[in-house]
Amino acid sequence: MLKKYKSLITIVLAALICCVIIFNSNEVVMDDSLNNTSVYDKEKTTTGNANKSLEDDEDIHNQNHITMDMPKPAYRVIDNSEGIYGKENLEVYYASLVKPHIVMAEVQSDTKLYSQPSSGAEKLADVSVGEKVEILQDKTAKWYLVKFKDMEGWLPYSVLNIPPDSPVNTKLLNREDLEGFANYNEFESETEYFIWVDIDRQHTYVFKGSKDNWKIERVMPCATGCNKSPTTRGLFSIADRGEWFYADQFQSGAKNWVRFNGTYLFHSVAMDRHKNVKEPELGERITSGCVRLSVEDSRWIYENMPEGTAVWVN
Repeated sequence: MLKKYKSLITIVLAALICCVIIFNSNEVVMDDSLNNTSVYDKEKTTTGNANKSLEDDEDIHNQNHITMDMPKPAYRVIDNSEGIYGKENLEVYYASLVKPHIVMAEVQSDTKLYSQPSSGAEKLADVSVGEKVEILQDKTAKWYLVKFKDMEGWLPYSVLNIPPDSPVNTKLLNREDLEGFANYNEFESETEYFIWVDIDRQHTYVFKGSKDNWKIERVMPCATGCNKSPTTRGLFSIADRGEWFYADQFQSGAKNWVRFNGTYLFHSVAMDRHKNVKEPELGERITSGCVRLSVEDSRWIYENMPEGTAVWVN
């Protein structure tokens, strides 16, 4: 009988030893897997931590690794501070939101790049068929100021294939994005106003305030130049103004004109010589380069925008 009990005890002890070995083996596997996971600090990883979820372990949540490995939240900072994810995150966001309206044309035959809109002007460079140039400005739709490589010069319309106008972006910006973009880019103005002409969306925005503290004052639908007579892009400023003009060349006139770059103006919708509206359309790229507004909005610009007000056209 005693021999039987000894055999039984031996079997039980052997079973217990196997369980301990298996348990310790599993514990090592768990610890090794955690030590290879970047969300844990190896010095603080214990068997106890291995049995906790991330939600239960307060120490683990406080480590920097957890933030680095988790997806970035879908939010943005609009107060011109760098925020937790830094200025680069805003740069990517605004680059996807606000796009410049760049018109690229293809050269259809070998030609010369001229210093002035004339074939008798100084020749700046040879331009080969198939080359791409950026359209900057037109002169009566016969000559075009273009950007070719690192140079600017003039090409005749006859050698250019200018693409048709692309659809207008109908996804409008909200107040947060408008003010956030203006302040993030640190626009400056000589006056308490700043104007942004958004060619992509065919809207003009007027801000009031100062650098880093612009607040949206007025949002206005507009019409800008088509690809064959584009509105000049860049940073300009308000100059002189007048209540009426009429151009025989275009058989068209407008009220409340305000100059921002040479012959480029803000003004009302197009009118005939008797001041009757003949082209009321807004929200389309249809003008000869000027920024067309409603009669009411053009009057507001005329009466409220002082000389020196910065104008950014993109």
